Amino acid sequence: MMLDKHLPLLLLTIFLLLATGAWAQSVRIGAVLSATGNAAAIGQAQLRVLDALAVRLQANGGIYGQKVEILIRDDASIPGRTLELARQLVEDKEVHALICCSIAAAARLVTPLVDRAGVPALSLAPIPGEPPHPLWFFSLAPSTKVLMKALVDEAARRGATSVGLMTFDNAFGDEAARLLAAASSEQGIVLAGEARYRPDASVLTPEALWVASRQPDAVVVWGLTRDVRLAVDGLRKRGFTGSIYTTPDILSPLAGGIDPTTFEGVSVPVTPVMAAEGSVVEQAERQEVTKYLTLAAESGLEKSSLAVGAPAFDAWVLLRKALEQVMVLGLSPTSAGVYRQALRDSLIGLPPVSGAAGRYDFTESLSAGALAEGLVVVGVNGGLAAVLR
Repeated sequence: MMLDKHLPLLLLTIFLLLATGAWAQSVRIGAVLSATGNAAAIGQAQLRVLDALAVRLQANGGIYGQKVEILIRDDASIPGRTLELARQLVEDKEVHALICCSIAAAARLVTPLVDRAGVPALSLAPIPGEPPHPLWFFSLAPSTKVLMKALVDEAARRGATSVGLMTFDNAFGDEAARLLAAASSEQGIVLAGEARYRPDASVLTPEALWVASRQPDAVVVWGLTRDVRLAVDGLRKRGFTGSIYTTPDILSPLAGGIDPTTFEGVSVPVTPVMAAEGSVVEQAERQEVTKYLTLAAESGLEKSSLAVGAPAFDAWVLLRKALEQVMVLGLSPTSAGVYRQALRDSLIGLPPVSGAAGRYDFTESLSAGALAEGLVVVGVNGGLAAVLR
């Protein structure tokens, strides 16, 4: 929205609303995060970010003079607790929007509640499974399809004409193979072959040899951090010198950080805040990264937690833009149902929005709003993620 163009109308609207007391009620944003427990390395950073945003909101008197509260709850990394806290916020506190959750297992449980209640919600974790319709729960986490597209686009930019795949011999691997094939086809890249392995495999050198013998320009290894490590080690031992791409999960704090001895030279798609020093980050993302880093400094967030805290910042960037549109319409938050519907419509109607953790565009039919263009592919260099371009 171009606020300068609509400023006279906006000011008139605000004056009328204040004069009639339509904004006597506050807008309430609920948040359920895993600030303690097994996922605390992620949730604590997200909580700090939202805490800092709540302080700013109070200091600034809300948005356009409308009071906005952020009600934050800690689920202790227990999905069942997430569901109960989300229910309390949605039903008892009648929040107008929800930010949840830190982990995918919790997001799966909360999805039916969100859709049944008709409250717009942004998940900081992937939402597993096929979404119901109409959608109310949207994820900021990039889907496997988006991650694959980012990797294949980068491989094409580096001149690759063929690619191999190493992944699980199950439904997880089936999805990876299908999405890699689709992304490769768009770029005119040939699939040189794929090697499947059991999830409990302890050695992957035979599979690595089979893929390496096909002489692809690049290999995508798609699995969990443990087997990715085995696959990369197998490829290197079998003399593969081409590009190796894998999931960004190897960089997650829950995976224990980057293993430079194994993952040296391996490429992964990351968010703008992780590649902020590289010239490849678009100007719009760079501006949001700068804003986020300022907020992170205010909240005392450590550098190692910047990447996992960024989605919470982006969730607020998106919700604020949607709130601004709803406020211009002059809707009162007193009617929670009407306000929730208007917020959902505004989120879907927003043009692509840049943030510190990516770029987003929500639609009626997709739960994942992250775009491949908002990611940057980096290579591991000395235990650090370094921009390739």
